[in-house]
Amino acid sequence: MSAVWAVVRTGLGRRAATTVVLALLVAVATGTVVASVAGARRTESAMDRFVAFSRPEDVYVQAPDSVTAEKVAALPQVVDHGRSPFVFLTRTPDGADAGSVVTFAAADERIFRTMNRVDVIRGRQARTDDPTEVVVNELAARRLHLGVGSPLTLYAYNLDQVLGSATSGGTPGVPAGPTFTVRVVGVVRAPADVNPGPDVDVSYLGQQVVVLTPAFLRTYATALGAGVHDLQGMEGVRIRLRHGLADLGAFTAAARPLIGDQGQILVGGDTATAAVSTGRAIHFQALALLAFAALAGLAALVIVGQALARQVTLDSAEHPTLRALGMDPASMVLAAILPTAVIATAGVLAGVALAGVASPLFPMGLAGQAEIHPGLSLDPAVLGLGALAAEAAVLVRAGLAARRAARRVTAGPAAVNPPARRWRLATSLASAGLPAPASSGVGMALDPGQGAATIPVRSAMVAGSTAVAGVMVALTFALSLNGLVHDPRRQGWNWDVLVGNPNSQAGAAAEIVPRLADNPLVGAFSGVVPVESIEVAGHQVEAGAVDDVKGDVFPTVVQGRAPRAADEIALAGATLAATGRRIGDTVDVKAGDRSQVLRIVAQVVAPTAGNLATSMSKGAVLTVAGARRLVPDVAPASVFAVRYAPGADRQAAFASLERDFPRLVLGPVTAPEVQNLRRVAGLPYILAALLIVLGGAAMAHALVTTIRRRRRDLAILKTLGFVRRQVNATVAWQASTLAVVAVVVGLPLGLAVGRWSWALVVTQLGTSSGPVTPVVAAALALPLTLAVANLVAAGPGWMAGRVRPATVLRTE
Repeated sequence: MSAVWAVVRTGLGRRAATTVVLALLVAVATGTVVASVAGARRTESAMDRFVAFSRPEDVYVQAPDSVTAEKVAALPQVVDHGRSPFVFLTRTPDGADAGSVVTFAAADERIFRTMNRVDVIRGRQARTDDPTEVVVNELAARRLHLGVGSPLTLYAYNLDQVLGSATSGGTPGVPAGPTFTVRVVGVVRAPADVNPGPDVDVSYLGQQVVVLTPAFLRTYATALGAGVHDLQGMEGVRIRLRHGLADLGAFTAAARPLIGDQGQILVGGDTATAAVSTGRAIHFQALALLAFAALAGLAALVIVGQALARQVTLDSAEHPTLRALGMDPASMVLAAILPTAVIATAGVLAGVALAGVASPLFPMGLAGQAEIHPGLSLDPAVLGLGALAAEAAVLVRAGLAARRAARRVTAGPAAVNPPARRWRLATSLASAGLPAPASSGVGMALDPGQGAATIPVRSAMVAGSTAVAGVMVALTFALSLNGLVHDPRRQGWNWDVLVGNPNSQAGAAAEIVPRLADNPLVGAFSGVVPVESIEVAGHQVEAGAVDDVKGDVFPTVVQGRAPRAADEIALAGATLAATGRRIGDTVDVKAGDRSQVLRIVAQVVAPTAGNLATSMSKGAVLTVAGARRLVPDVAPASVFAVRYAPGADRQAAFASLERDFPRLVLGPVTAPEVQNLRRVAGLPYILAALLIVLGGAAMAHALVTTIRRRRRDLAILKTLGFVRRQVNATVAWQASTLAVVAVVVGLPLGLAVGRWSWALVVTQLGTSSGPVTPVVAAALALPLTLAVANLVAAGPGWMAGRVRPATVLRTE
């Protein structure tokens, strides 16, 4: 064992610089992978932790009056309760923006503090005894340009207007009540504010929330000439059950006799709804980070593993001597692995530290909004297991290389010193009359050598090709995603805007249709109507109907044509695949007790706006006549897909519609699946950057080890008359040769894999968005790789130029 340690110490001391480079490579790879996995775990749990922090209501009880609501809140199953009535206020004296801002008042000191808690992003919570302090959510702060300390004027309706609005469900009109000026003391975030939907100023998307204090509620009631308990909404109470929904049965049995048949017990709330919708998007982000970690780990295993294996192979040149001195094969393997173990341990420890330093970068996007404890976060499980996995991967890779080297020694001199191979290219370059540095450099890049000068050139080529291929895969995916994100029609949005409110009551069409028809900037429009869930070939799917009013406006058709008759249907990609049918086949469609046999005439991209679908790849679209065969009481359209007139100025057309339909004009909305991809669109670029770093470092290691092993060859070249500039050129030609091989092999492989991976994604999305080839990057791949290679070769070239022929030839 002492002999083994002597060999290890000698090797590490002789190649200290190489040891540091390899340890840094291990550190970068380990840090990237471990940080990504830890970030994925943090991302996945962010919304659940926010919901747990919020302590949301389990049920909402609508009682006949406030006194009954208090009795319900006193039931033994209730662990916490609170009331937050809606207050009829508007921001403008004429009431024109009624409903744009949702004003809630905390009726007690529990709501928004001990239950339905909010996270204070800026400022502080409002004091409950101060009627002039309010907090607002981030959407209100952004759209209303409010910050901590901003004044906010609110106009109230009088009691008659409030009661009349509550009875009719309409807008109260011009506010005739008192005016209040309050001050924003905090910007807060609730789980419902972490919304994967679009941030657009449309009345039915997003809520601008202002939260008032119990003191304000008392002041408001006095100004209206009413008691607090007489105000509209005080009969509703939010309940958190002691054992969650496990207590629902007992609570319902106790509460129902109190509230009677007219009362309501509603399970869940805004937080539960947000947790589901946002959770899906966050889950996708977590999966994307895990996929990134897997790809980065795989690439690092190839590139860094090849560098480590190359070093083990280089060190095996001393095995014949060690064997002659009596060292057995097992000891030679151990002597080869131990230096790598030192490298692995140092690199892994540095990588784990790097992962910890990078933890504030996670979670990102939606999950970052849900994170209640941003900043440094150490995940002991991931850090510990990641360190063990990285250490094991390095040692296994080194062990395989060491065993191969030991077997060659025991196989005899022919295996240790294989016959030298002359590469035809290097010989041809010399015969063609090219400068000697060119033929020498190409030969050093391609010729593995023999004996003590053996160089594992294949590993350098594999590492370089992997790096180039990985970069091209990442760029192909990123550019293809960018093309999909910026083309709404590939997402089913085969029109310019949606006009109307999907939550409107029947009769909205009578107001919308004439105005659209009279607008000269509108070329065509169709009504889009959500249909209750239907069953297609036994599969439950969301459905929508399209009613052509002027022209022909229909969701994007991937194959086939739009349905025209009542017995025709179009299906989204995943739904079509699930039925096992093809375009032209018939399919059984059911809705309740009714069923129809419809012909599939198209594959479409299901538009995820206008309440038609929640996924691009799942859904069905019919004509209105076809929908009414299944669901006779399909409501008239309240939302219309509008396409501008040919040649119309888009900004002018949008402005004209906004004048006619304030806050009811919705521009292109990115589909949820595409939005999820968009949120992780930076990961391919990060992966490309990582591969460039690892590939460059691996090439530097290959060049340095080549110079160390080929010192004798370099000394002979100098003896033959090479000056320092020619030696530097020889190393540059060697690096350039490796770069050319990497591009020739890696470029087509990367493009092919990139296009294949994007095709898989597109199939899942149910769209026809083809891959985008990074033409510029492909064209620049060779010159850029050559530039990087020669930049990396500058240091090793300088080292080669310092070789002293007399010293080298005397010692060797």
